[in-house]
Amino acid sequence: MAYDDVRREPTSQLIHNVIDDVRELFREEVALARAEVREELGAWSTAAAAMAAGFAVAAVGGLFVLVAIALGAAALFGWPNWTGFLLVGVALAIAGFVALRTGRKRAATIVALPKTKETVRETSTWIKDRMTSKLQ
Repeated sequence: MAYDDVRREPTSQLIHNVIDDVRELFREEVALARAEVREELGAWSTAAAAMAAGFAVAAVGGLFVLVAIALGAAALFGWPNWTGFLLVGVALAIAGFVALRTGRKRAATIVALPKTKETVRETSTWIKDRMTSKLQ
C-alpha cells in the first residue's frame, strides 16, 4: 500500500512533501479566489449600474414632483398644467424606487467566494488527514 512506503521515508522528507503540497494547494486557492473575484466584480458592477439608474430616475422624479408642487402652489387649485407634472413626477419616482429595489435585491444575492470557501474547507480537512496518517 502507499502508506507502507510513506512510513519508510524519513520524517524530514514527509514534512518536506507536506510543505510542498500545502504550497501547491495555496497557489491553487489563490488562483480560484482571483477567478471568483473577477466573477463577483461583474455581478457587483451590474447591481451598481441598476442602482445608479434607479437613483437617476428617482432624482428626475423628485424634480418633477418639486416642479409640480411649485406650480401647484402658484396656481392654488386653479388646476392648470401642474397636474400633468405631478402625475409624471409620481410615476418616475415609483419607477426609480422599483429600479433601486431591483438593484439592491441583485446585490443581496451575491455570495462572496463560495467555491474558494468550499475548497479551503476541503484542503484543511485533507491536510489534517494527511498529517495524522503520516505521523502515526
